[in-house]
This record gives sequence, C-alpha cells and structure tokens, in this order.
Amino acid sequence: MTIREIQDLTDQTLGKGERYLAEFDKGTHRDEVIAVLCKLYIMNSSRTFIDSSRLYKDRNGIDPDPKWVEVMRRNYFARIIKLLDEVVTRTPEGEMVDCKVNRLKADTYWHSRQYAKAIAMYKLVLSQCPDVEERDVISCALLNAQIRDRDHSGALSTADAFIDNHVNSDLLPHVLHLRGKALMESGRMEDALVWWKSIEDVIHSAATGNPVVLNGEPVQVSAKCRQDFQRYHEEINFSLGFISFVLGDYSAAEASFRQEMELLKQRQEDQKITNVGQVYMTRTEKVYESLVRLAGNRAPALDLGDGWIANVSLDPLQEQGNVILLLFAPYNNNRYISTLENLQKLYTAHWADGLRVAWIAIPKGKSDLPGQMGKLATAASGLSLAFPVGIDLDADYPSYRDYNCAIGGGTMVAINREGQVVWYKMDPTFRDDSIISFVVRRLLESGGQ
Repeated sequence: MTIREIQDLTDQTLGKGERYLAEFDKGTHRDEVIAVLCKLYIMNSSRTFIDSSRLYKDRNGIDPDPKWVEVMRRNYFARIIKLLDEVVTRTPEGEMVDCKVNRLKADTYWHSRQYAKAIAMYKLVLSQCPDVEERDVISCALLNAQIRDRDHSGALSTADAFIDNHVNSDLLPHVLHLRGKALMESGRMEDALVWWKSIEDVIHSAATGNPVVLNGEPVQVSAKCRQDFQRYHEEINFSLGFISFVLGDYSAAEASFRQEMELLKQRQEDQKITNVGQVYMTRTEKVYESLVRLAGNRAPALDLGDGWIANVSLDPLQEQGNVILLLFAPYNNNRYISTLENLQKLYTAHWADGLRVAWIAIPKGKSDLPGQMGKLATAASGLSLAFPVGIDLDADYPSYRDYNCAIGGGTMVAINREGQVVWYKMDPTFRDDSIISFVVRRLLESGGQ
C-alpha cells in the first residue's frame, strides 16, 4: 500500500469508529472500539497537527500562533484520555484496569508531553502486568519519559533494569545511549566518561558486524539492531571528546574529535554515512576547530562599544581572577530562555565566588538598531537578568568571529581565572544546565583548566 492509501484507510477507520460511538452509547463492543480508536489517534497525531496547521495557513495566510497549536494539541489528547477514562469507569470494582488501556493512557501522556503522568502510568503497567506484551518497548518508553522529565536517577535505574532483563532487545542501542545521556545531563561527567568508554567496544562491534559481548556475556544482535548501532557508532567519539573537553582534558578531547572526523569522512567516502553522521560531521569540525584555536589561549577582547545595554559591559581582559561564562545567542528565541534563566541562577549563587556572565546577541537585520536594542533590553528585563547584556552592532560581528561562534546560533564559552578559554559548547539548551553548572563549579574550585 502507498502512504496515501494507508492514510485514507486510517481516516475511514476513524470515521467508522466515531460513528459507532455516536450511535451506540452502550454498545457491546464500545470498549474495544475505543481502544482501537485511541491507538489510531495516537499514531495519527503528528499528521493531524501538520495538516491542521497547513489548513490554518491556507485559510488565514499566516502560520498559526503557537498558543493556537498548543490548545489544539491539548484538546486532541484530552479527548483520548476522556475516552480511555470511560473504559476505566466501566471496570468492575476490585478488578484491575485492562493493561492495554493503561498503556494507551501512558502513551497518550507521552505524546502530549505530560511526562510525569506518563512515567506513573508506564510504571503501573510494568508492575501490574507481568505478562504484558512488548515489556522492552514499554521500559524504553518509560526511560525516554524520565529523561525528558529530567528524572535522571529514575532513568538510570530503568536503563539498568532494561539491560538486565532485555539485553537481546532491538532497543538495546537506544537504551545504552540514553543511560549515558542521563549521566551527562545530571552533571555526572566522570561517570559518563567511564560509561561511554565501557560500551565503546560494544557499539563498534555491533556496527561493524562482529560478535557483541556486554558485561562478559554474548548478546544476540539482529540486523535491525546493528543498523541502529550505526547511528551511535557515528557519534561515540564525539561524546567522548565532548566529555573530555568538559573535564578540561584537551589532549583526550582533540584525539576523540579527530577520530570522529576520520570515521565520518571514511563513511562518507564509502557512501554509508547516515543523516545523524552528517550532522555530527559539521558539529565535530566546528568544535574541533574551536578547541585547537581557542582552548588554553587568552580570551579575545569583547568590545561591543555602544551595543551594551545601559552601558553595563564585560571584557574578559579586565576580569582576570574571575570565571566567565559568555552566551552568544539571538534574542527573542525561546530555545535559549531556559539557558538564560539557569545562567542567572548560577550568577546569583556564585557571583561572590568570582563568577561573571554576559549575553551577546546580534541584530535581526540592519534596520532600526536602537529599536532592536530596546527589544533586547526588554527581553533581559523580562528574565530579570542582572548580568551584562549586549548586541554586536558591527556589520562583521567581530565578537562572534573572534570566539568562532555560529552567526545566528547559540554558543557557550567558558573562561578561567587566568583569562584563558577553557570550554566551548554549541547550541546550549536546558538539557545542558547541569553540564554548564558542572563546568562552573570545576573552574571556581580548581582555578585552572
């Protein structure tokens, strides 16, 4: 069947199901119909939202407001939960709710980004339904929800249980990766380095078609599983380099980044590189270049002239003896709000210890620069930022170029008390908050790299 035929069949099935519910309030098969409908609605959610947004634009000539999209999503998933709760209310007192219904509720909470509720429901299914199908899939979904909810301790426990009970699952490569991600996002960088090194041979063997051994035991790896391991094979060296950079080990970081580039270039020449590999090739080249060019060297001057808001400036050359975090990122971009909020918390907590912070933006076009500075000032005020904020008004953006930052993207740079650049992070987000905090604490405590 073509994709279009599958979509048409899905729409027809949904229509028949809705007609059944409308005509038979107490139909004998109502619970079964609801289960099928809800599963289809969950599977069809992304397509529904894309089509609805496209239709909105066709009718109104503009993209829908994000709040409109959010309300649409909320109402869509609320109806699924309402239908499932209807089945729950018909469960006889004293009996367990059907495991499939609870799993559908968990999946609905997951897709609606209500991760705490998804976690509770996945745990309920796993604990109350020992014979439920796809326990490995449910466990992996629980792990993903915990990562997104930033329950890193719970994620590590779930990952370990998965490895103990489902080591031959096709989801193993994802779980191994997510365990490392949980360690990194929780700021446990030394433990993360140990973990990635411990599974480096597992990933390499699986990706290259060799026998796989995990914790001293052979692992049965399907062709599909080996294919999924390819993705992590294409980023393992970057992860090792990234962690080494965070820890201040420039030699190890440089070696890992160099190995990453060599591997990806070879895969590209062999026409075997994945889309993920293409992304990591660009990312690795940028970070490697920044490491070689900046790490351990004196930080460039930061002169924004009249671009500083309220004339409150920061120049690394004048701040020796302090630790500095510089965020190069656009203003009015929701992607960096959480990072700015975290920087303000760090600034408040560690200013007396010698932490200094600054946010450097660039204009959105060349027109109305005073007005753009006003927007930046409003954004900073709205976030209650107490550290210097400025905008690089020079047409060549010298501050961005001096620090090798992508124009229009986000970059975090750390400078130690000796005035040397010691860390560089592309595109920092809320998932990097604990990593950034780790770097700050390390620099404040060590006084060196």
